[in-house]
Formats: sequence, C-alpha cells, structure tokens
Amino acid sequence: MPSDQLSAHPHYDPALPAREAAEYLALHYKTLLALTRARKLAVIRSKGGRLSYRLSDLNAYLDTLREEPRGPKALQEPDWGA
Repeated sequence: MPSDQLSAHPHYDPALPAREAAEYLALHYKTLLALTRARKLAVIRSKGGRLSYRLSDLNAYLDTLREEPRGPKALQEPDWGA
C-alpha cells in the first residue's frame, strides 16, 4: 500500500522515536523522559532499549493540557467593578 494511502487509513498510528516525540510535543528530550518515568505518557520499549511513542498517545497527552483549568477561583480574572 502506498504511504499516502497508509497515512489516510483510519487505524494508522505511527510510533515516533523519543527525540521526534519530544520535538512533536515541543519539549526537551529529558522532559519527555521525565514524563515517561512519571507514567504521564505510554511508551514502547524495543528489545534494544530504544523508546518510541504512538502518535495517538502524544495527541492524548496534548489534549490533557488543553482541558479547562481546575484551580481555585482566585486565579480567575478580577472584577474591577467595570
């Protein structure tokens, strides 16, 4: 199957090497490893010890960052009596 057809396949979920995954998330490589150790990201470890990350897992992590903030109301915009 040609690569353009493969990428359009609904079940296509490529695994990115760790450095590419860090670049995709706009993180430093060591930050990606820290997130992995904290079990914030699912990882695929090869027999040789190399780490890869599924694109769907990276996107799911990004989605968690886009959720509504759950902090105290003090962090909301102040009402200056306008």
